[in-house]
Amino acid sequence: MKACPPQSDKSGACPAETHFAFSSPTIDKSLVPRKYLIESFIFDLEFMFSSPVMPTSARIIRRAIQLIAVVAAIVGFLTLVLQTDTGHRSLDAEARRHQAAWVKLERSIPRYEPLPSHVIKGSRGVLLMGTSNTISLVLTTVELLRKTGCKLPVEFAYLPNEVSENDLERLRANDIKPRNYSNAQISSQNWSHEHLRLGVLKPFAVMSSPLQEVLFLDPDVIPLRDPTYLFATNKYREFGALFWPDFPATPRSNPIWRIMKQPYVFEREFETGIMVLDKARVGRPLVLAAHLCENAGYYFRYIWGDKDAFRWAFKVAKIPYYLNPNYLMSVGLLVSEQNPRGNVSLVETDGKLSPPEGAGYCGQNMVQMDFDDKFPMSSTFKPQPLFVHANGIKKNYYDDIPPFQVAQIYTGLPKRATLNSLRRGRYEWIGQFHEQDHCGKLAAQEGLAVSYLENCRFREAVSGNQRKIYVCPKNPYSEGLTRAKNSRLNHPRIGTKGYT
Repeated sequence: MKACPPQSDKSGACPAETHFAFSSPTIDKSLVPRKYLIESFIFDLEFMFSSPVMPTSARIIRRAIQLIAVVAAIVGFLTLVLQTDTGHRSLDAEARRHQAAWVKLERSIPRYEPLPSHVIKGSRGVLLMGTSNTISLVLTTVELLRKTGCKLPVEFAYLPNEVSENDLERLRANDIKPRNYSNAQISSQNWSHEHLRLGVLKPFAVMSSPLQEVLFLDPDVIPLRDPTYLFATNKYREFGALFWPDFPATPRSNPIWRIMKQPYVFEREFETGIMVLDKARVGRPLVLAAHLCENAGYYFRYIWGDKDAFRWAFKVAKIPYYLNPNYLMSVGLLVSEQNPRGNVSLVETDGKLSPPEGAGYCGQNMVQMDFDDKFPMSSTFKPQPLFVHANGIKKNYYDDIPPFQVAQIYTGLPKRATLNSLRRGRYEWIGQFHEQDHCGKLAAQEGLAVSYLENCRFREAVSGNQRKIYVCPKNPYSEGLTRAKNSRLNHPRIGTKGYT
């Protein structure tokens, strides 16, 4: 007995004549796997030509169309498979090519790369790099560096097409030695603007310096104390490489762990605006970092610029380094609808400072702390601000609004604990907030408090007791000059006293 088409009446009897028009439903094909689209297409054809009153010629046509549809589906499916397989093979081939070059380079470099002939043995100094756009920042940084009492020689690494002769004269007039670090390896590269912004040139600037021992500073780093002592610390003598942390830690899910064949460990990423390096001991990772930057088109899909290039190079090279375990502070200002650019004050409630109603925090800069150089670490050690990295205000500066008004820090840590040991602390990116850009803030974390500092002090409740903690006493940076020579940057208001 022939089955009735879907239009049968409720009694189950077939109508005398059946006339119906098939309308294919609208399908978002981007959301449906190709396999099911193909099967649906074949079913539609079968259903369309399944009328019980179909003549023989129509049935022949139906079979022919079905056969053509099946053949077309098979051809399309095979084409899709071949295209996908070719794409995977191409990606795999790219990964294998880079991995082979990496392994070859790694095996060719001795564990302790000898000092190149251009490096002056025993030399020590400060290295900055940049372009015409950063000359004023460089002059400001060096002026503030000198005001701390630092007497180390300073050099500025540049590429000839990125600075003018007038720029070089300004540097020389301020006792800064310009140095052209261009070479054939750099000239042969075709880096994108984004790769250049992410610091692909930094390892080359460090390697080409005649200095053996280097304090590297980004042009927008402001020293709060004389950093010369870092070369005499026990940590530097032991490792020959000092780094400071960035806010994030590389997640376990990042493919870079597998690419670099490294076991996952929780660790903050480097913030390479500040580095102290002895090139006599870290030549191998410097070469590897340069290789990662040279191949930024591949590796920068998984890592964030030069800061990660240095970190992964040290890991793969198995050269030990010291990463300051003390978490950094976020520094910025408060903005509101009435004051979209800043200059909003914190309010004190129950002994605690917080943003007033309708205002929010925009962190644009970082304060890096010093570290406990004793062994074992002292339970009474209080980290003190050492550098301000003003990395968020280069394009967000207003003459009537000082950039360092408010700071955020995590408080409430157990004794001898750090955010690293607790695996806590997270930076939340905001982006634009009212008329300020490049904003972020410390994210709330269970068991930790986010405290605010303003006007060199803040209050917090500890075990029910209020205490006032002074962060910057009177000093040249908080009470002295209000404008740095040759620059639009104000002096920081974060000083040198410990905050816990």
